[in-house]
Amino acid sequence: MAHEWRGWSEAKSWYSPEREFELNGTDDGRGHANLKFRLTPPMQSPTWQLEYNIPIEACQLDRVAAEVRGFIDGAGANR
Repeated sequence: MAHEWRGWSEAKSWYSPEREFELNGTDDGRGHANLKFRLTPPMQSPTWQLEYNIPIEACQLDRVAAEVRGFIDGAGANR
């Protein structure tokens, strides 16, 4: 999404192998993106689900991508 900060036509999606974490991004074509995060327990029939939408200006996607990358790299180092 950060590479296409000037806009994209189709929704962008990424999810973990077991789909307990999903990230979806949409673009309104006017410089704004919406990021939707979804957490679900790794079970066949989840009893709960957390979903959060974050509206963001598309020009901020590089910074967000760098922060997420740093968080993930740091989490891997603490295992």
